Amino acid sequence: MQAPAPYAVDAGSVARDREALLGIWRGRLGVDARMQSKFEWFYQECPFGEPTVCVLRHGPDRQAVGAASAGPRRLLANGTGMLAGVLVDLAVTAEHRSLGPALMLQTALAESAGRRFGLLYGFPNPKAAPVFKRIGYSRLGEIVRLARVLRHRAYLARRFPRALAALGGPVTDLAVRIRDAWRSRADTRW
Repeated sequence: MQAPAPYAVDAGSVARDREALLGIWRGRLGVDARMQSKFEWFYQECPFGEPTVCVLRHGPDRQAVGAASAGPRRLLANGTGMLAGVLVDLAVTAEHRSLGPALMLQTALAESAGRRFGLLYGFPNPKAAPVFKRIGYSRLGEIVRLARVLRHRAYLARRFPRALAALGGPVTDLAVRIRDAWRSRADTRW
């Protein structure tokens, strides 16, 4: 008699696996206090339908030790609407975190969601990127985050005493506006 495989991936259910998903996410996917709201918004109230969810289970008791999802999104490709899946929330508990279980989980999600969606896309963090590459996803490009401080009071308060930030914030705001106006004076597009 052959021993059962230590890992298996099941098709998840948003209703049935809610607590398991929240438990897997705890301490792994952002601020724990926001996870319940995220679950309601992304999983229960998605206007395009319920996400495709896969749950990684371990051992004879089939304990949930990992999860990954693909949320439906409407895209326009060459003038035609299509349903795409955005890959999100890949998480595996620490004691099961190795390439094998994560690869098994993400491969099952790619197969399941691939049958449902015309396109799968994601924004993996550096830790998850090798898993996505190994499965065969192509890297289309890189997203560069650009940020600019618009009101400097709160920004300065992180580095200086509050009283100084309260005085320096509006002065810095004005100086930046003057500098920007000076730089853009020759720009005829505005």
